[in-house]
Amino acid sequence: MKNRCNNPKQSGYKDYGGRGIRVCIEWNDFINFYNDMFATYQEGLILDRINNDGDYCKENCRWTSYSTSQQNKRNMRKNKTSHYTGVSWRKRENGWLAKIQKKYIGIYKTELEAAAAYNKEAIKIYGQFAKLNTI
Repeated sequence: MKNRCNNPKQSGYKDYGGRGIRVCIEWNDFINFYNDMFATYQEGLILDRINNDGDYCKENCRWTSYSTSQQNKRNMRKNKTSHYTGVSWRKRENGWLAKIQKKYIGIYKTELEAAAAYNKEAIKIYGQFAKLNTI
């Protein structure tokens, strides 16, 4: 995380620090990162940013599976209109669709409401916070 954002010699720097992605000041001290993130950590999960254009901070990070993290890449969002997994704009309904796997959750007035609905359903399906978007 720190290398990607702070070290121009690191191979992934252009996709992180080079795009303006930063690590929050508090996380420069590992104990702060630990205090913010350890409670939701489970073995086998990786750190993921919810908003792929946002910084590394408590409000924008989650522990998730590698496969879920891979769905959160910029190149997979070209045709999507939302910054949240499982949320997309539905022009016909004039609202935000929340859907998990192939299960329809509902249409919501705001992107954030749809993301919250997705999160609630994801906890039922996956049984853990790490598979979700946080708000």
